[in-house]
Amino acid sequence: MGKQMSIRELRAALSKIEQDLVEHGEITLTRNGKPIARIQPPAAAPKIRAHRDLSALREQVSRELAESGASIQDALEWVRGPR
Repeated sequence: MGKQMSIRELRAALSKIEQDLVEHGEITLTRNGKPIARIQPPAAAPKIRAHRDLSALREQVSRELAESGASIQDALEWVRGPR
């Protein structure tokens, strides 16, 4: 679990929030010892494949389908699995 701090501590330590997030991963805000909020860094954005990577993948799949004699429909049914 990350760091826990009161609203009073938060007000006094606003300049330190970034450092605490790096060090602890998250901060739980409390009032009278009870959690009321959580401060977390944003989730990492998923990595998006570059266009050239997708083009190469498309070419590879096309070659493998041609070599195996399977159709696009066969490949889609295999990926989707039984319904």
